[in-house]
Amino acid sequence: MDMAVQQLTELPPVTMTFIGGVFTLGLLQFLGFASEIHYIFLWKGIVQRHEYWRFVTPFFYFGKLNIDLALRAYFLSRHPRMLEEGCYRHNVAEYAWIMLFAAANLLLIAVAFPKISPPFLGSSLLSAITYLWARRNEGVRVSLLGVFTFTAPYLPWVTLAMSYIANDEGPGRDHRGRPIKVSHHDEMHQEPGLSGRDKTLIFELIGMFIGHVIFFLEDVYPKFSGGSRPLAPPWVYVQRWLDNSREQTEDVYVEEHNTDYAAPAPTQRLTDSVSHSETPQAGTSTSAQPTHREGLVNRLGDGS
Repeated sequence: MDMAVQQLTELPPVTMTFIGGVFTLGLLQFLGFASEIHYIFLWKGIVQRHEYWRFVTPFFYFGKLNIDLALRAYFLSRHPRMLEEGCYRHNVAEYAWIMLFAAANLLLIAVAFPKISPPFLGSSLLSAITYLWARRNEGVRVSLLGVFTFTAPYLPWVTLAMSYIANDEGPGRDHRGRPIKVSHHDEMHQEPGLSGRDKTLIFELIGMFIGHVIFFLEDVYPKFSGGSRPLAPPWVYVQRWLDNSREQTEDVYVEEHNTDYAAPAPTQRLTDSVSHSETPQAGTSTSAQPTHREGLVNRLGDGS
């Protein structure tokens, strides 16, 4: 337990923010300020009642604050932390952009297909991050409970199977098996034949697909496109535009003010022509051509 607490306190910024959100929602529920219904993703509540926090809370709820949540948080933060401290160690902002991209796509799919979307989306987001870490560390060997050992690319599938086995929630029900109600008289719509476990399985598969899209756009596509990154953060394009504008401005300034490559000045051309004319020609004598100093002496001598 002490080791888990120590590991949680040493988390990098983005992972710390994620785990902090998990503990915050759990604490609010523990103190009685909120319940599961306040955290689920409910499009009707966002549109009709302007409950915009529902865009965020579905990714951070993993249960009420207790010892079990603390232990779960330790395992939840493992691969996001390893990805942030590895690939994004010196670029935390890009890691935050990647998580935002994955979360936004999960929200879009949940809005487009409400009948298959689970109430909470945190496990789906972690599936995307775990998949991305596994594809970037294909040679790493992972041990499950110290019994099974396999390479990293199999980790998302093993995690998916364990999540499916452990998840026995019914459709639209909380972790204690009670129906989640939108109001006192209205329960969430439940699609016949599609359990909460099936919804979670589907969205974790979608999360893995989003992780694969991120991996392709960030690691595979740039190799065949000359380094182009379609998923690069917006500020990368802004910085590139600023750099290009600065270079163009400097080029114009050099063309207008730099004289290193300008035509020779008139005095320089005159000097070059005089030097060329004073060069002795073949078959001529330089003694017959008095210099200006010699002519001056002769004229002074003639007048004496």
